[in-house]
Amino acid sequence: MIRYLAIAATLALLPVQALSMQKCVDDEGNITFTDGACPSGAAGKAYQPSNATMSSGSGLRPGERALLNDVRAKDAEDRYYKRKEYQHDRRHTLTFGDRKRIRELEMEKRSLSKSLTRGSKSWSQNISIRDQIRGIDRQIEQIRSPKY
Repeated sequence: MIRYLAIAATLALLPVQALSMQKCVDDEGNITFTDGACPSGAAGKAYQPSNATMSSGSGLRPGERALLNDVRAKDAEDRYYKRKEYQHDRRHTLTFGDRKRIRELEMEKRSLSKSLTRGSKSWSQNISIRDQIRGIDRQIEQIRSPKY
């Protein structure tokens, strides 16, 4: 238990140590940044970076920030239209009951078509069977049409 507390305390201190830096200026005026002690002969001063907090878009120039905002807006717009397309597609999706009913109607239509070719039927019987087939086609089309 004590070991876990020691590890947690060490991990809690890590980000603080990583953000503390030293700005070192040597005799020639060269500037060096380090997270340790300055080399010998260099004057050191504690330095806190301005973008030390990890905010979104930190360290970006104004033009880059505007470009990033445009990309985010375009991405949000794309997600909006994809969601609308999905909702539109759901209206065209056939349920299991719809597919089952279409299958039954197609089987009935097939049997009526076979009855047209079998045996001799009168002209009025053929017209009646063809009307039934057309009615079945209309029912299938109605089931497959979008449901608004």
